[in-house]
Amino acid sequence: MASFQRAALALVSAYELDLSGLRRNRLDVLRLKLRDAEKPRKARELLLTGLAQARRCRDQVLAETDDDREWLPNPRQQSHAIPLDVDVALFDTWAGVLDDAEGLLTSRTGLSATEVAQLGDHRRERPPPGFLDVGALLSQPKDLVIPTEELSRSRSSDDATALEETLRLVFGAAWRDAMTPTPLPSRLTRMKRELDRGEDTFERKLRYLLWLN
Repeated sequence: MASFQRAALALVSAYELDLSGLRRNRLDVLRLKLRDAEKPRKARELLLTGLAQARRCRDQVLAETDDDREWLPNPRQQSHAIPLDVDVALFDTWAGVLDDAEGLLTSRTGLSATEVAQLGDHRRERPPPGFLDVGALLSQPKDLVIPTEELSRSRSSDDATALEETLRLVFGAAWRDAMTPTPLPSRLTRMKRELDRGEDTFERKLRYLLWLN
């Protein structure tokens, strides 16, 4: 958690908000100016360190054979303080999320705009193509210039090409035509379905997240 928190601080302090695009109380262009190019790169290293430590933690918990007042039990341990079910599926999901995050940070996988566009309740008939290379976004940082009015128009319309071109303009070299898609959006979709069907609650999922970290 310390690595993740340090990464967040590095990212926040790497950029400064430029409101020069504010015209008559309307922000035409939102610019995040890069102040220190080393900080996003450092954030990426810290995130990878945090993931490695989380993976080590998971492996060590699974290797435990005793069963005496465990803080974080493995599926075989019954004496624990955690007021939640701990089973093999939970540890499988834990490993999957770590793999997904590492894949994004190392550019083995990318965020599919097509899949991300379908995560909310509004499903686009023609979702935009393309992928966000998160690893490149952090290792090759630049100013992020977001044409807010243009982005709003392209999002509200069903013009997939216009939205994709706007995203390409914003992210530059971190926007790719083709990548292996990360499984992360499908995991989020599965969690959303569980919530919609009443099979789980947001509070319960949040408690798992906080307890495991």
